[in-house]
Amino acid sequence: MISYANENRDEVRELIKKGKARRKRQRVIFIVSMLIIPVIQFLIFYVYININSFPLAFQKKNVYFNKVEWVGWQNFEKVFREIRSNNETGILGRAIFNSILYFVFSTFLMTPLTIFFAFFFWKKMPGYRIFRFTFLLPSLMPGVVLPMLFSFMLDSTTGVLTPLLRDLGLGHLIPVNGWLGTYETAQTMIILYMFWSGCGTSIMLMSGNINRLPVEIFESARLDGIKLFQELWYLVIPMILPLFSIMIVSGVNTVLGIYLPPMLLTKGGPGGSTKTIAYIIMDWTTQGEEGVAAAAGLLFSAIAIPLVFGLKAFLEKITPEVQY
Repeated sequence: MISYANENRDEVRELIKKGKARRKRQRVIFIVSMLIIPVIQFLIFYVYININSFPLAFQKKNVYFNKVEWVGWQNFEKVFREIRSNNETGILGRAIFNSILYFVFSTFLMTPLTIFFAFFFWKKMPGYRIFRFTFLLPSLMPGVVLPMLFSFMLDSTTGVLTPLLRDLGLGHLIPVNGWLGTYETAQTMIILYMFWSGCGTSIMLMSGNINRLPVEIFESARLDGIKLFQELWYLVIPMILPLFSIMIVSGVNTVLGIYLPPMLLTKGGPGGSTKTIAYIIMDWTTQGEEGVAAAAGLLFSAIAIPLVFGLKAFLEKITPEVQY
């Protein structure tokens, strides 16, 4: 009997061990299957493309003989010519200005506004639910629907803005070619779209950090008679400065990465006045000038990479470490 019981215990232990091994294999297979697609995507669309940009920047496709030729620094020379040129075929200088303008707006204007609105929602001031719904609604919509909706609102014939201005007696302010087709207003409309579409996500990010702040600090400050905006300026902002510095560093990506708003709203017009660096690089790629696009990408990356690391080191030096 004792021998039979020992054999049963050994069989049970063996079954438990096999079950654990099977569950471990299943877990490994599940993790690998979840990671394999993003890893392949990273290797193809980031590692391969970026490595391939180096030889591509010194090459040019000969359409007559259907072969690739080495052209030395010609692609880089074209990029510099595009920067210096001011006509419609050379608008890279304007695109650089636009990209920097969008970065300055999204980082140094929109971020302080999102901090204020997040604080406003956190304090649950009168009407905060309506404002929160208004700001968060665009962030819940698909990215392609937003520019279509925004363009419809600004349409000179069917949009809601045109009749509103006419009813207020301000019809003379409506541009003849439309808000998105006029040189003086197209850039402003893109900036307004960026604020309208991106503010909700930033507010949610800020609200999450403000909600994590210690309640005891604010209760103690209220006992000392702190005012509302003093609470924002002396308590909230200093404690979320690390997040603000992260947003500034990540905002540098706007300079080289933004192209969807001008592409979907104005198609880079009028006269290419709203194009960005990424937009022009994409144009070169679709027009068969991959070598020039690669040269421009390497050139701007060589400027942006040390700028990002230098800015990060500077902000880490001046931003106090906050622990709570």
